[in-house]
Amino acid sequence: MSRQPAARHTVRMMTQETTLKRHATTCRRLAVALLALLCSSCTGLALSGVSGSGDFAEGIPATLPDLSQTGDGTYEGAYTIGVPPGVIVMSRTWEVSVTVAGGKMADIKVTTPESFPDKQMIDTMKARMLDEPQSLDVDAFSGATWSSKAFCKAVENALDD
Repeated sequence: MSRQPAARHTVRMMTQETTLKRHATTCRRLAVALLALLCSSCTGLALSGVSGSGDFAEGIPATLPDLSQTGDGTYEGAYTIGVPPGVIVMSRTWEVSVTVAGGKMADIKVTTPESFPDKQMIDTMKARMLDEPQSLDVDAFSGATWSSKAFCKAVENALDD
């Protein structure tokens, strides 16, 4: 008779131990999920793996104003982009000078930043903007969406008066 209570006690302890392990596993999973959520909100990344920052930057349109009535000359403009915390950009502020000749953009020069890591990207974007039909609605570069959009907005601001 003394063995039955011991057996029940052992089963009860095993059940409690299993329950504690399940709770611990659930708590670890919850902690990992909360950490992932915290990290994603700090970096601007969505949990689905899609860049939330790029999607937001797509909502910053740049439109080429009608230059038919714009006199020939060089126009200066700037744009400072406000980015979510944790987003890395080449430059938050872009300043440009845009030369207009014959009602069209003839040249675009970057005055700020004085140097940036991907000159080829900016040269490609300038070429796309200056090609016929001229447009500021050019594709942003993957991995440089914020900088691409800020550059386009600086050109728009130079011509928008």
